Amino acid sequence: MRLKYTLLLAGSIITSLQLSAQSFLGIVNSNYAGITGLDLQPAVIVDSRYKFDATLFSASTTLANNFVILDGQELFKAPNLNFFDENTSEAELKADEKASVNLNMKVQLLSFMVPLSQKSSIALSFGFKNYLNVDNVSPELAHAALQDVNVPELFNQPLNDATMSIDNMSWMEYGLTYGNTLYEKDKHFVKAAVRGKLVHGISSFYLYANDVDYNFSNDSILNVSASNFNYGHSDNLDDIRFDPGFDSILKTITDFSFASKISPALDFGVVYEFRPEIEEFRRRRPDSTYEYERESNKYKLKIGLSLLDIGRMKFTKSANSGDFEGVANNININTFSPQSVPQFDDSLNNRFNRLGDERDYTVLLPSVFSAQIDYHIARGFYLNFTPFIALNTKRDSEVNRVHEITNYSLTPRFESKWIDVGIPLSINEYGSKNVGLSLRLGPVIVGTNDILPLIGKKNILGADLHAALKIPIPYGNQKDSDGDGVIDKADVCPDVPGLPDLAGCPDTDKDGIADNKDNCPLVAGIATFSGCPDTDNDGIQDSEDDCPQVAGSNMHKGCPDSDGDGLYDNEDNCPEIAGPVDNKGCPYPDSDNDGVRDLDDKCPNVPGPISNDGCPLDDKDGDGIPDKDDKCPNTPGIPELNGCPKLEEKEEAILKVAFENLEFETGKDIIRTTSNTSLNDLANLLISKPSYGLRIAGHTDNVGSDASNMTLSKKRATAVKTYLVTKGVPAEKLVVEYYGETRPIADNKTAEGRQTNRRVEMTVIFE
Repeated sequence: MRLKYTLLLAGSIITSLQLSAQSFLGIVNSNYAGITGLDLQPAVIVDSRYKFDATLFSASTTLANNFVILDGQELFKAPNLNFFDENTSEAELKADEKASVNLNMKVQLLSFMVPLSQKSSIALSFGFKNYLNVDNVSPELAHAALQDVNVPELFNQPLNDATMSIDNMSWMEYGLTYGNTLYEKDKHFVKAAVRGKLVHGISSFYLYANDVDYNFSNDSILNVSASNFNYGHSDNLDDIRFDPGFDSILKTITDFSFASKISPALDFGVVYEFRPEIEEFRRRRPDSTYEYERESNKYKLKIGLSLLDIGRMKFTKSANSGDFEGVANNININTFSPQSVPQFDDSLNNRFNRLGDERDYTVLLPSVFSAQIDYHIARGFYLNFTPFIALNTKRDSEVNRVHEITNYSLTPRFESKWIDVGIPLSINEYGSKNVGLSLRLGPVIVGTNDILPLIGKKNILGADLHAALKIPIPYGNQKDSDGDGVIDKADVCPDVPGLPDLAGCPDTDKDGIADNKDNCPLVAGIATFSGCPDTDNDGIQDSEDDCPQVAGSNMHKGCPDSDGDGLYDNEDNCPEIAGPVDNKGCPYPDSDNDGVRDLDDKCPNVPGPISNDGCPLDDKDGDGIPDKDDKCPNTPGIPELNGCPKLEEKEEAILKVAFENLEFETGKDIIRTTSNTSLNDLANLLISKPSYGLRIAGHTDNVGSDASNMTLSKKRATAVKTYLVTKGVPAEKLVVEYYGETRPIADNKTAEGRQTNRRVEMTVIFE
């Protein structure tokens, strides 16, 4: 058995047909990719061009490597795998770098997507994937394998492979995708989707060379002088045979069992669209709400980001597999031809020492980060740039992995409802530069990411084919005969351009009321009057309003009562001035403006109160207090003192001192000389104030008889008057009063009280 086939043996356990996850490169970014684009960008289902899209079956085949130059004429003669160019010269080999091979499979079974609304959608997907990665094979081993070890210069030369790895995993996956519009305003639109998946492992295989020293004695004998390998596979491969006969295939199918429990996985995607002409796609629905055309692409630039195949699966390791180390000499390569996985295991166990006995191991899914940048050049023509970045490419000592290969593509394409043509130009991490061609013709998609092998070209590094059979049901074009943005089935005026807000009918006067419902289509009006105006906003349309420019009452044909006198302006002879009804709304004259009309005013030219028939009240002293209310009618005063003046503090002091200093000889009406000074000051005050008078009241205690006390109080009051008259105070300004013992102000039972009661009170009086 040839060594080059031995290296690929593990990856061929399940199938010789290998299909790629980065598939449909020329079509996958089309707005008509539908559910075919789900594996690259989950958000593709939101705002789709399809009302329903289903995949009956899709597949894509890919082979990529960085070392072996392939013969395109032989490449697709699998399963014999006679695709190596037997005539390739050594100069054409990339013998200075480690070799890697990527063989991947993806098959999408019955899957479909439907919108829930204009903003949200769901999808159900079912598929199968198989990944084989051969990585970091030394140039010497790869060179020997390519030439069937017929490389004499390598014979008996010490060789080493310390990082070579082979990984294979296949699984079923069942996905539910939900997507929604996150933001939609003006020219900007953002949508996102998440696909939750259940992944169910079918089989797994891995082989890691931690350190291997070996040599070839000749083209048949392999000697391993030192080795340390991690090796394992799922336990359901113990009954797998390699021969392709019908019985073997039938047994594989009938004995099939899954190799792992169901595990969760996740895909996530978000897309931003720049929509500078978004209003061109706005359409009114029959129910008077709005939507944007579902059948049309609305963006100028679209940028998507996605994170795919995030998850892992745990497998039960076969008891026949395990890590090993040791030495094995004289291995005849030509006779090493195991017919089943257990035979392959036995060959290793018989030649090397087993290490460890772990029964479970974990394998990471081939996670990918991708960006999609799509530019709308012109109607139907687009240019797309898609980086496809493989993650999990480095081996972890605790966790196994399969992985994608990083690829960058630039794809010009033309798309329409039933036809897509894409020409992807791509380069992958192996350095392979490819030119592809993809076609979508209604329900059928066919194409390749690299067309060169299909034309039989030699000296290539890989190849790809993809195909799909679908049931696409796109949104139909909504007919809009008058081009006003309202589809005919929702357009009340389908033959006349109108406004979407008015169900497609025009609004000539721009009052927001469609002409077909406007009784005054040429004059802006209001809905209350079916489009006719009410200029003064008084609730009466102009055609029935006698005062259309001034708000009024319905009772008076729209005219107002401006002066509020009870007569409306159209009846009021003085509409701006309130007046009585009996004078036709005009006021009667009031010459002195005292509120009493001249007709009733006894003093029509002099203001006066109504209570005095319009005549002013007497106020001799002119202090504003009528004489009838003025206790000092001849002396100006203040209201607080009922028209009498308020004495100044100085005047109050003179009066107080005169009172306090007034003393008489005991039991007599003779004023003591000690009182003269204060009485003189009082006399001067009375002389200086002609309108001031003085009330002099005499009082006594209760000692003695009433008659004698009355006489004494009179004499003393008269004595004060006589003194003031002698000082120039007119006698008529002085009023004498006497009360004897009748008005005490203190207790007569005490000496102090009796002294207080013996007094002459002096009070200023006014005319």
